[in-house]
Amino acid sequence: IDTGYGLDDIAKDKFISTQLFTKILTDKNIKKFKYDFEVQKQIVYLFGISNNQYEIDQVIDHAKSIKGVVDIINYIQER
Repeated sequence: IDTGYGLDDIAKDKFISTQLFTKILTDKNIKKFKYDFEVQKQIVYLFGISNNQYEIDQVIDHAKSIKGVVDIINYIQER
């Protein structure tokens, strides 16, 4: 059965995931790595709880800056 999701797609997702992890980890404006994310078919799903909207916006901006991302689904909640 062809799911339409092959090795090329897996490699693209892994590449996006690695870039996003690095961008969040090295951003001095994000105090802790308290976010989780999943990349499926070049769509980034963001999860977590944040103390402020600025940090949420920073995480979303990092995801937007990665070439190949087709959409971002944000489930990060502000406390």
